[in-house]
Amino acid sequence: MEPIRLMMVITRLELGGAQQVALNILRHLPRHRYKLYLVAGRGGLLDEEARSLEQVEVHLWPGFKHSIRPLQDILTMFRLAALMRRRKISIVHTHSSKAGLLGRMAAWLAQVPIVLHTVHGWPFHKYQFRLRQGFYILIERIAAHLTTRLIAVSEATRDQGLKNQIGSEEQYTVVLPGSDLRAFAPAGEAVRRSVRESRGWPRDALLVGMVACLKPQKAPEDFVRAAAYVIKREPRARFLLVGDGPRKKFVEREIVCLELQDKLVLTGWYRDVPGLMGALDIFVLSSLWEGLPCVFAQAQACGLPVVATEVAGAREAIEPGKTGILVPPRNPQAMGREIVNILKSELIRRNMGTAALNSTRKFGMDIMLNRHDELYRDCLK
Repeated sequence: MEPIRLMMVITRLELGGAQQVALNILRHLPRHRYKLYLVAGRGGLLDEEARSLEQVEVHLWPGFKHSIRPLQDILTMFRLAALMRRRKISIVHTHSSKAGLLGRMAAWLAQVPIVLHTVHGWPFHKYQFRLRQGFYILIERIAAHLTTRLIAVSEATRDQGLKNQIGSEEQYTVVLPGSDLRAFAPAGEAVRRSVRESRGWPRDALLVGMVACLKPQKAPEDFVRAAAYVIKREPRARFLLVGDGPRKKFVEREIVCLELQDKLVLTGWYRDVPGLMGALDIFVLSSLWEGLPCVFAQAQACGLPVVATEVAGAREAIEPGKTGILVPPRNPQAMGREIVNILKSELIRRNMGTAALNSTRKFGMDIMLNRHDELYRDCLK
């Protein structure tokens, strides 16, 4: 039987949930059933990981960028369509907004029979000017007409698309973002002590962390402000912010302004995220909007209570009062207050952590892979 020729298209291979999902699908799909291709922008932290994928033809193009560059984008679209025709692609699967548009238009030009797009989060949100928001909604409506199936990472993401008349209900399939959670586990006492002492902190410091790209969507300054609120009320608290990005200078400035230099460490991108996360006492995410981030399941696999903003699919991962607490976006004081409440009670941390450990099954890699494999084959029937 002829293998299914599947091409994955994503804008850039940064350390993010969309990238993790795309690479995991390519890494684990059965080679006897699929012939696999990947096209992405060059210059991401995961480029080498992509190149190391076995039996995947990888194309990393410098012209594939997040920013809108009309002439370059049009050339990239035609180049992509030509590649699809040469490789006789039968399924195109796009991720992220920019790649989602260019990839679907290229697939239409190349007359690819099946086109799927995973919505990890819509490009429009309430913090944009109305005109810009409306423009992005219009673009997504048009792109939906070029799409066989829309894969939403949460029910909330699907509902948001339907509310804005993007695609039809029949086009949507909800597939929760799966992760390889085997590396994520509560750290032993020696690791916990090492993480604290390596930064000059007491062994019994209560450690709160966030792992995220430092971009406006993640509101990293709100994490810093929440830390300032907590430290005034719980002197044992220390904070780790893992990530890098365009808001880095603003975050560094906020740390200095709030005099947190010896209490909050900005680590940059960190390769051993599982080891670091396992040594935390609480995981935090201060996003303004989301789809459903993979990091929730990873934190829960480490047995961590999660304090996060209530955006999009958060309630589909966090059970308020049981596995964590949800607070309004852009309210670092409310976030800080909940962090303090959890830090001050070892019983709450233990109970939430145990419940979190027991809630990760639905985010398993095997479930996500099976759903995608079934979807690809069903679409070709």
